[in-house]
Amino acid sequence: HDAYWTAMHFKDPCTEDEQKKFRLCNAQCGSSEHMDNVPSFCDQPLWHPDFTDKDLMRLDGDGFILEGHHFTCRHPGRRPLHHVFVVDTSTSMECKDRQPAMKELSGLPSLNNRLGAVVEACFSYLKERQSGGVHDADLVSFISFNTTAEAFFKAEPLHADCLLKEMMKVRAKGDTNFSPVSAMASIVTT
Repeated sequence: HDAYWTAMHFKDPCTEDEQKKFRLCNAQCGSSEHMDNVPSFCDQPLWHPDFTDKDLMRLDGDGFILEGHHFTCRHPGRRPLHHVFVVDTSTSMECKDRQPAMKELSGLPSLNNRLGAVVEACFSYLKERQSGGVHDADLVSFISFNTTAEAFFKAEPLHADCLLKEMMKVRAKGDTNFSPVSAMASIVTT
């Protein structure tokens, strides 16, 4: 905007407030709360790098991030997420071609294998989500399946260390049967 008026050798007819808006990113908050009201736009400059959880922490958690853009609207930035892990616990998961690096898992004979590596991956993901500090309302479910399906926990609050203790109870056994998984997944998500 500024470059255009400078190149034209004319005084910019826009007010100072309008000029400031032209310098900002035009990404818009897609919340339905804005449908009948004033739209909310990203408060970062045009062509800004992706806004991250670390940037949000710098602002004391004010606002929310959506697809790398920062918004300061007062409605919730997103509804809490329900993370559902569906993990194969058939006997093939006893194979030791993959092993966890965490001592808590590698020290257990029943989890020093593929299954332990999967539990470690789930835990690492949850720890990363939790470390952002803005996902306190997220929920987690953990379904194991082999010959049958079992929910180790359903819609628990995201507290990675507590959930790790529950995930460590999983054991490899039985055959691989996908049939009961969808029914169990629908139970934990309703």
